[in-house]
Amino acid sequence: MNNRSWLVVPANREASLADAVGCGADAIVLDLAGLEGPEQQRGRELASEWLAAHRRQVTEQRVSRWVRINPLDTSVWRPDLVAAMRNAPDGILLPGVASPNTIRQIGAEIYEFEQRGQIATNSTQIVALVGDTPRAALALPAFLDADHQRLAGLAWDAESLGASIGATRTYDAAAGWADTFRYVRAQTLLAAHGCGLAALDWLDPAVADEALAVARVARGDGFTGMLCSRIEQVAAINEAFTPSADELAEAQRLVSALDGDGPTGAYPKDRREVDLSRLRVAKGLIELGEASAAQRRPPILRPA
Repeated sequence: MNNRSWLVVPANREASLADAVGCGADAIVLDLAGLEGPEQQRGRELASEWLAAHRRQVTEQRVSRWVRINPLDTSVWRPDLVAAMRNAPDGILLPGVASPNTIRQIGAEIYEFEQRGQIATNSTQIVALVGDTPRAALALPAFLDADHQRLAGLAWDAESLGASIGATRTYDAAAGWADTFRYVRAQTLLAAHGCGLAALDWLDPAVADEALAVARVARGDGFTGMLCSRIEQVAAINEAFTPSADELAEAQRLVSALDGDGPTGAYPKDRREVDLSRLRVAKGLIELGEASAAQRRPPILRPA
């Protein structure tokens, strides 16, 4: 999965859904989580309509179509999933994932929808929000011993985590993450890489001018992509997560060296030992570079 920018859009806001198409985001996530009352059903209807209307258009633009449903410990997740699966999304962003069993449960449900809807088996992926509640954050190590073919990535959400623990601050006095958030962010990153999955960071909606710098820090720390909720942040994320020519050349040298030397090998230039995890990262970087090149497209211009 080579999505750099993940734009989360409220599914009940028709204007926001229209603006999302052509904004440059690699993945558009229609957000059903947290909607209440009449807006809940409106969001499901608009999400289903949007997925149907833009199924071919966004696919041709190489944009992934995702839906964030409500957590499985609520009473409203199933109608969310019904609305989402009606028009074959690329994946489900699932919040409040407290254990690998949650992934297995939603995976079984998705399988049934794929069979009934003649959707390719296992084509619907899952990204788990594992750092948005205390219980989910503390269960992260369990993912290292679990496997599920649908699971494509792990993500965290500082805003949701803060709300769930009653935090009154997200950052410390030095403008870095407060201890709890720093811990969960690091655990998400390590668990994702330990499982060979995409690692998705979260960009604070309040960040504006510093978005590029913040996104570069995320990529420098090892994240492979970033969730955001503002269209204005998409370009910064894409720029930060697009590999440079030098990075791609270095990754290609590493892969070429290993292809010649077998599963273990060394850089010809300095004989540094290379393990399989570094090979995986290098191949992922090359794939990201290829995907980024394919996804470079001018934004769609709309009449005023």
